[in-house]
Amino acid sequence: MADCGAAAPRVGIIIGGKTFWVDGRDLVNNETVGGGVGTVGTCAIAVQRAAGGDAVLGDAFLKNVVAVFDLERDEMGFVGRTAE
Repeated sequence: MADCGAAAPRVGIIIGGKTFWVDGRDLVNNETVGGGVGTVGTCAIAVQRAAGGDAVLGDAFLKNVVAVFDLERDEMGFVGRTAE
């Protein structure tokens, strides 16, 4: 949980030696604990601790890439949405 108006840190995920940056606006969900929407109050952050298992790259990551799922080769590919 974090203050809804908090400035998110710069976060990048490295896959295959390439860094895919996550926009800070995607790291703090703007729905408050009380059910409102905005920048005042306490909001959930989009990054959660993995409970002993593998980490999951969810919607905060996927909003910032174009993801390609190649089912024939059993591979995934990513292209960053913004040039950094």
